[in-house]
Amino acid sequence: MDVKAPSARCRECPLAEQPVVPGNGPVQADLVVVGQAPGDQEVRQGRPFVGPAGKALRRAFDSLGVDHLSKVFFTNTVLCHPGKNEGNGRDRKPPAEAIRACHERLRGEVEETGARWILAVGALAAERVTGRPARLSESRCSVLCRPLRPEGVGGHDALVGITHHPSASLPRRLLIADIRELLSFRYKGRLPDVYRGDGDSSTAW
Repeated sequence: MDVKAPSARCRECPLAEQPVVPGNGPVQADLVVVGQAPGDQEVRQGRPFVGPAGKALRRAFDSLGVDHLSKVFFTNTVLCHPGKNEGNGRDRKPPAEAIRACHERLRGEVEETGARWILAVGALAAERVTGRPARLSESRCSVLCRPLRPEGVGGHDALVGITHHPSASLPRRLLIADIRELLSFRYKGRLPDVYRGDGDSSTAW
């Protein structure tokens, strides 16, 4: 079996036979969005964050004037769909073996973009990016200190915002507030180059 993505340990992954949905976006990006796993729509289209939850996130970006089509890189903790729960038909949480097998790939992907702002969507993504347990009730709408722990994306120097998954039954304004909060912080004196127009944020880091 071939490795589906650089640094991924696909031979150790229980999802190895599933279709892969690679990260998508510019080679160099100030902002990377990390989710949990691709869903049905993502598998069909071969791109992350294009299903209902992804569209909700992209609409939130639109409302803030963020150019997500050409200036944001989207990826997931694992690149393959983990399947559905038999009881409720919802997407399963990726198994631990798959998360571990795909972690070096995630780390390398983030570092290659050079991103200094990372939006972790959901608790699992937050844990894999930061290297620490995440409770969204305590961590959402917050920006974590840098550098990130080695257990996360390897000490990569970045600002990390944590938000809930767009499919959660929470008001859309909270998602927008979380994104605005992250993008309001300056990295070494500058704001992220993700807006279609001029950003009006001014919070210093």
